[in-house]
Amino acid sequence: MTISPEIRQQIPKVRGDNPHLTAQMTDEEIAVLLQQAAILYYNLGLFNHQLGQSDQARLHLQKAKTLFEMVGDIPMIQMVAQSLGKL
Repeated sequence: MTISPEIRQQIPKVRGDNPHLTAQMTDEEIAVLLQQAAILYYNLGLFNHQLGQSDQARLHLQKAKTLFEMVGDIPMIQMVAQSLGKL
C-alpha cells in the first residue's frame, strides 16, 4: 500500500507528533495507524448508537468509513455501511 503525501502530512497534526518522526514511518506503519483509528471510530459509533446518540454515532461511523477507505479495507467498509444503514 502506498500512502499519499497528503495523508502523510496530516498524521503529525492528528497525533501531535514531530513531523520528522512521522516522515520516518513506513507506509505499512501508517496504514496500521489508520486502521487502528478506523476501528476506534467504528466502536465509538456502535457505542453511541447503543446510547441512543444517533447523530454522534453517524459522525463516528462516517469517520471510520473514510479511514477504512484510505486503507482499502473493503469488508470493513461494507460493515460500516450496514451500520450506517441501521441508524
